[in-house]
Amino acid sequence: MSVQDGSQQSARRRWGCLGALVLGPLLVALLGAVVVFRQDLFPDQPAPERLPAPPAAAERLAGVNSPGFFYSVVAIEAADGLTYWYQSFAGWEAWPADSTGVDWAAGGDCDPRARRELTAVAGPLVDCASVQEVGEWCPGALAAYALADDGSLWLQRQLRPCTLAFTTSLCGCLPFAAIVGAVLGLFVWAGVRSSAKKPE
Repeated sequence: MSVQDGSQQSARRRWGCLGALVLGPLLVALLGAVVVFRQDLFPDQPAPERLPAPPAAAERLAGVNSPGFFYSVVAIEAADGLTYWYQSFAGWEAWPADSTGVDWAAGGDCDPRARRELTAVAGPLVDCASVQEVGEWCPGALAAYALADDGSLWLQRQLRPCTLAFTTSLCGCLPFAAIVGAVLGLFVWAGVRSSAKKPE
C-alpha cells in the first residue's frame, strides 16, 4: 500500500467519525422522541364496547354523528316507534328519546376492519354505521356502531395517530442535537489536526 493510499483511507476514517458524531445525537433525539411518544404515534386500540340496552328493542340504526370534540352519537329506531340516541361521552343519560335536531345522515357505512372486529365479538350484524369523530389538536377516532342479530348494540373506536407532540418536540430537540453533534465534531477534528501536527 502506498503512502497516498494510506493517507486517503485515514482521511475517510476521520470523515466517517466526524459524520457519526454529527448524526449520532440527531438519531438519539429521533429515537428518544419515538419512545417517549409511542402511545401517541401507535395508540393501543380499545376493544369493542357493548352499549347499555335501550328502553325498547332496536330495529335499525337511524344514523350517527359527531357533534363535539372526541365523541360521537348514534340514534336507533326502536320497536315502540320512537327514536332514541346514545352518545359515547361519559356522564350522560344513556338512551333519551331523540329531540336533538342532530343530522343523523352525517355518517357512513362501517369499513371492513370495523365490521370484522365487531362481528368477532357480537356475532352477525344487522346494521353498522360509522363516523369520524371531530378532533382538535389531534384527529378524532373513527367510531363504528353496530346492531347485532341478537339485538345488542356495540361501539368500536379506531384511535388515530397523533403527531402533534412528536413533531413539536422534534422541532425543539433536533436543532439542539445538531449543535451538540457539530460541537463534538469540531473538538474531535481539532484534536486530530493537533495530534497530526505534533513532531514524532
